[in-house]
Formats: sequence, structure tokens, C-alpha cells
Amino acid sequence: MFGYLLNIIITIKERLPFIWNVFEFINGKLFYYNNRMIYKSLYYYFDFFNSKSKFKIKLITISDIRSLMLLIDRLELNQKTFFEPHAFSYRSIKSLIYNKSFIMVGIFDDSKLIGYSFLRCFLNHKCFIGRLVDKDYRRQGIGNIMNEILYNTAWKSGFRIFATISKNNNLVMNAHKNNPYMKRLKDLKEDYLLVEFVKPQNKIIKKHFLNMHSFICY
Repeated sequence: MFGYLLNIIITIKERLPFIWNVFEFINGKLFYYNNRMIYKSLYYYFDFFNSKSKFKIKLITISDIRSLMLLIDRLELNQKTFFEPHAFSYRSIKSLIYNKSFIMVGIFDDSKLIGYSFLRCFLNHKCFIGRLVDKDYRRQGIGNIMNEILYNTAWKSGFRIFATISKNNNLVMNAHKNNPYMKRLKDLKEDYLLVEFVKPQNKIIKKHFLNMHSFICY
């Protein structure tokens, strides 16, 4: 049922952008007033990570838009094909920064943006996740750290986490091949998969998080 509704949502987003923009605006306004706890959880994990890492993680702000556009420009062509959570213009990114239901997170090496991830949240406590990593910083655990922070933020706030992944996107398919949280739910149109990232029972978040830090930071 959810996969069917998702196909409808994707169709509206692609073919009726005006209706989608109105819906996203309303969802953003209502979301923030009802789900501010998700931001408190996010800042907790930011502080934890930043106290131990040589990299820094924070919300994307207006001053970071140029850095985000530079990161996108550095992507290989096939990455740009598969990663389209929004348009890549200054105006479109700026509008989403003001939308509190679209949570944009960046990891920085000094002033250089090296990783970008997002949670697109809805009032029914479902959200979609996506991320990308600078090609010069792959295999350093950047993607795993972003996943850990956003997964735990969403789970702690009572959200279910979904993603749509192209079967033709070898980079992402390989990255998730050993992801212990990922559960395949449904095949979608045009060779896409709907997956959910499920919180394991009795997960000790802090211990696992510390292990991730020892892998990436020192």
C-alpha cells in the first residue's frame, strides 16, 4: 500500500511541481511546530560527533549554499542522475533551507563541504533519507557517520526511515550491501527499490557511535 502511495507522490512531484511545492510548504510549516524534538536529537548527535572528530557536522545554512553547489559540481555524471532530491539551483536550495521538514546536514573539512545528507520528513512520522560524499573523501566512513546521525535522530524521534534507490546506481547499491539496518520493501517503477532502515532491537547507540568515531577520526 505504501509503495503504491509513494508512486503517486513521485508522479505529483515530477509532473505537478506546483501542487508538490504547495504541499511541501504546508507540510514544512505544520511539521516544525509538531516535531521540534527531532532538532533537539540532531543537535545532541552533532555535539557528540564534533567533540571527537577532525571533521565538523552541522545544519546547512544560507551561507553554505555555494559550498553545496560546488560539491554537486564535483560529482560524477551518473551520481547527478541518481541523486535528485531537489533542483540544484541556488534558489531551490535556499527555499528548502527555510523548510523545517527538509533537514539538510553537511560534514565539513575546514570550510570545504565533503558530505551532504538530508531527511525529508512528513507529519505522519515517516521520512526519506539521502546522502552523497565528495569523491576524494570516500572510504573514510563519512557516509556511515551521516547515516548513524540521521538514523538515530529519526528513530529517537519516533520516525520510520525510507529511501528510494536505483538498482542501476552501483555506488549506492554496493554501499548498502552490508547495511544491517536496510530492509527491501518493494520494487518501484523504472528499476527503483523502496527500502526501509529499521532500528535493531536493543541497539546500544552510544557504543556503536564510539566505534564509528574510532574508525573515521583518528
